[in-house]
Parts: sequence; structure tokens; C-alpha cells
Amino acid sequence: MQISVFYDHIRQAHEQTAIPVSQLLRQAVDLGITGIELNYSQAVSSDALELITASGLSVSCLWEFYDMPSADETAHIDRHVRLAKELGSKMLVVPGFLDDAQSRSMAPLVHDFDALADFLGQTEAAVRMCDGLRYASEEGRAKGVAVTIEDFDDRKSTISNINGLRWYLESVPGLALTFDMGNFITFGEDVLSAYDQLHARIVHVHCKDRDSEGNSVAAGSGVIPQTRILERLRLSGYDEVLAIEHFDVADQRESMQRSARFLREVWNGVCPG
Repeated sequence: MQISVFYDHIRQAHEQTAIPVSQLLRQAVDLGITGIELNYSQAVSSDALELITASGLSVSCLWEFYDMPSADETAHIDRHVRLAKELGSKMLVVPGFLDDAQSRSMAPLVHDFDALADFLGQTEAAVRMCDGLRYASEEGRAKGVAVTIEDFDDRKSTISNINGLRWYLESVPGLALTFDMGNFITFGEDVLSAYDQLHARIVHVHCKDRDSEGNSVAAGSGVIPQTRILERLRLSGYDEVLAIEHFDVADQRESMQRSARFLREVWNGVCPG
């Protein structure tokens, strides 16, 4: 198991504390963090990669937003795959969103797989996203890059719920899943049920916790049953990345420290036999 953290959290910790980014990255290494979750657009337009490499960290996942419903994203995908291959990282693709009317039509269907599958299969935006993900998955497979989607916390997202994820994963067999512990609340779904239904496709995990009002908090300090999920992952033989994720918390540096400590303590406390 490896622990990673979002580069955005490092940047925000810098803004909160005035500690240089390079020093915060070294502090992450001291916490046992080995990877960085990095946005593709940020990677190609800033000094992030240089700073990450200099600190001895690697990019664990290169994530990016797309607009597949209305744009030809082929060249964008190609560039994303090439950089992920170069870095030896996984990819996370957020394919796009429905419009307001479409999302209102989708909402009552999310707990009925057949009804949702019919809707998505007849909605051009969803079909275009499926086609785009199929292309990304095929390009990734050809270059040895795992391409993933995640449960995304936006009601306009077709991957914001269990059945939406199932539809894409069944439609694109080569696609893998980044399992975000904190995002199944979008449609009031049980995260343990989500894990049971989706675990076979999980290759990456975002350890997002939330308080009772839905705000991001340090791992292990909120209402998401993270200990139980981590136990299931460990006992299943999962040995990939656990990513620290807590956007917009008041103290990113302290939250990163608490999250890293919690994840390691829980993981080491589970008997894998």
C-alpha cells in the first residue's frame, strides 16, 4: 500500500502557512507519503512536476476534466495518456456533465439500474462520454496506462452514483475504478454497498471523509465508515494507492498529517490473513 496526497492540498497549505511548496512536499515524504495526485492541465502549465520530482515523490494519478458531451477530446486524451505513460501513473478521467434538464431527468432513475441504463443509452451526452471513455481506455491499454473513472460528487455527473458507474464499467470492459469513499452521498447511497458492488474494478482509492454537513475533513474524523472500507480493502488483497483528499479544509497541513497517520494505523492494524 502507498499513500498519496493531492497536489492542490500542498498548494493550499502553502497559501495557508507561507511554507514553500518544496518544503511542504518534503514534509509529505517525512509522513510516509510517496505519491501525488496531480491535475493534467496543471502538470503541463506549471512547475509542479519539477517540484514533485525534486522532492523524491512520484505522480500516482494524473487526473483531468473533459467535455466529451460537446467536444472532440481525442487529441486531449492522447496527450493525457502520453504523459501518464511517461510518469508511470494511472489516469483519472472526469468525462463531462449533463445539462440541467438532463440531470433532472436522470435523478429519479439512479437507484434503478435498468431505468438508468435505458436513459443513458438514449442520451447523446452520455453516449458520447461512453465512447470517449472507451477510446481513452483502449489508448491507455495500448500504452500500459490504467484509465479510471470515479464516483464524482455532482448531480449533473452520470458517474455520481452506483448504477451510473456500473453502466460505464459494463459498457467499457477495460475501464477501471477510482473508488472515492466520500462521494456516494451525492444520491444518498451507502458506501459499503457501493464497495460490495464495485470492488472488482477498484485500482485506486480516494480517502475522502466528510462531517455531518457534508464538508471535507481529515481522514478518519468524519462520518464516512472509512475504517470498515479500509479493512475490506486490506482483506481483499488491495495493495495500491490510498489517496488523501480533503479539499478546502481550514488547515491542509495538519489535516494531511492526521490523514496519513490514520490511514497507516488502520491499514497496519488489519490482519491480511
